[in-house]
Amino acid sequence: MKKQVFILLFFIFSFHIFAQKIITIDFAHVIDTVKNIQAGNKYYEHTAQLLHQEGIDFIRAHDIHHVLDYSDYSFFWNYDGSNYTINQNFNPENSSDYSWEQADSLIDLLSSNGFDIFFRIGVSYPNPYIQNLPPYDPPCNSNTEPYNFSRFASLTKHIYMHFNENWNNGRNDSIVYWELWNEPGGVFWNGDTLQFYKMYHAVCDTLKTYAPDIKLGAPGAVPSTTIGVNHEYREDFIYYCAQNNLPIDFYSWHIYGAKNPYGIKSLADTIRNILDEKGFTETESIISEINSQLDSSLDTLGTSPYGAAYYLSTLLTAHIAGVEKLFWYPSCVGILSPISGDTMLSRTFYAMSAFHILQENTPLEVENDGNVVVEGNWDHYEDNFMVLSAKSEDNQQFSILISNLSGNITNIRLILNNLPFDNNDSLKVTKSIISNQHTYYTEEETIIGNSNIIIDDPDCPLPGVLFY
Repeated sequence: MKKQVFILLFFIFSFHIFAQKIITIDFAHVIDTVKNIQAGNKYYEHTAQLLHQEGIDFIRAHDIHHVLDYSDYSFFWNYDGSNYTINQNFNPENSSDYSWEQADSLIDLLSSNGFDIFFRIGVSYPNPYIQNLPPYDPPCNSNTEPYNFSRFASLTKHIYMHFNENWNNGRNDSIVYWELWNEPGGVFWNGDTLQFYKMYHAVCDTLKTYAPDIKLGAPGAVPSTTIGVNHEYREDFIYYCAQNNLPIDFYSWHIYGAKNPYGIKSLADTIRNILDEKGFTETESIISEINSQLDSSLDTLGTSPYGAAYYLSTLLTAHIAGVEKLFWYPSCVGILSPISGDTMLSRTFYAMSAFHILQENTPLEVENDGNVVVEGNWDHYEDNFMVLSAKSEDNQQFSILISNLSGNITNIRLILNNLPFDNNDSLKVTKSIISNQHTYYTEEETIIGNSNIIIDDPDCPLPGVLFY
C-alpha cells in the first residue's frame, strides 16, 4: 500500500514538473519596437482621461452622428423632409455652401482633450438616403453618361483646407490621416465598384495633388471583404490603384467575431501580400474597426478575465502582424456605462492599460519563446497563450506581459537571460494579476540582482492576464 501511494505521489509530482510551461526570454536580443497601435471609434467626452490611460490617442471620426459626415457640414444634398437629392447648385469653392459650427466644435473638443483625428470622409449609419447614393456630379444619367466625381473631390480638398489651413474661418489641426468612405460592399454604398474606384481616383487626383504629404487611404473594408468572400474592395481595388498609378497611403479594413485572436494575423498577412505584390510595400495596414461582436455580449465580455485576455491577445496579434493602427469599435470597450457618465473600469480596461504601460516604459521588444498559438482559423476557438517581453532604452526596466486566453497552461516558469545586473543590485519585481478573483491586483517583492533570473508562477490564471 505504501509503495502504491509513493508511486502515485511520484506520478503527480512528475506531471506537475512536466506540465510547467517554460518561457525563455533573451533581453539582449531586440527584435522590434512596440508601437502605440491602439485607437478608437466614437467618443464620449467624460471618458477622455481613461482612454488616454488605455493608450487610445487617436479617434476615428465615424458614427459621430449629425456632426462629422460630409452631408452635415456641406450643402451637397437637398432635403425635402422625406428624401435627399443631390444639390445641383452646390459649389465646393463657395464658402457659403458650408456650415461648420458643429463639426468645428467637436474637432476642437477632441483636440483640446489630446486626441489626434483619423478623419473619415463619408457618412455614418444609419443615414438611409445619402449612404446609398454615390456623390456624383449632376446632372448625370447613368444610362447615357459616365459618373463624374470632380465636385466631390473638390469638396474633400476644401474639407482639408478648412480643418488644416483655416479656410472658411477654419482651423489648423494638422490632421494627417484621411480615410475615404466606410464599408463599400455593405450598406454604406449602393453604387457599383467601378464608381467607387473612380471616386477614389478623383479624390487622389485632387486632394493628394493639393496636399501630397497627407496620408490618404480607403476603403474601411467590410468584414466579408477582409476575409476574402469578395474581392471587389480588396484585390480588385488595389489592382485598380496600381494600374492607374494611384497612391494608397493606407489600406483600412474591418473585422468582427474573431474567436481565435491570432487568426487575425493571417488576414493581415494576406492583405500585406496583396499590397506588396502590386508594389504598395510602404502602404500601412490599418484595422479601422474591430471588436468581438457588436451586441450586448460585450457587456459581460469586457468585465470577464476571458475578455481581458481576448482583447490583449488581439493587441499582441496586431503588433506581431505589423498593423499600424487598431481602432476599437467603440473606443470605450474597457469602460462600462460610458454614455451615462457613471463609468466603471473593467478587467479589459486594465489589460489594455498594461499594454500601454509596457509600450511607453519598455518599447524595445526582446525575443521570447512563449507563444502557444494556432495560425489561421480566425473564426474557430483555438489554444491561445501569448507573451510580449520588452525593455527600456536605458536597459534598466523590463516588462513581461502574458495573455492566457485558452488552452491548459496554468503553471509557468520565466527564465530571464542576459539582464544587466549582478548580486550587488537590488531589484523591485512588480506582478499584476487579472483573474476570476482579481480585477487588477498588484504585488511587489525585492530580489537580489543577477544576469539570469528564474521566476516560477504555479498559479497562472486561465483565463487571465499576468504583467511583470
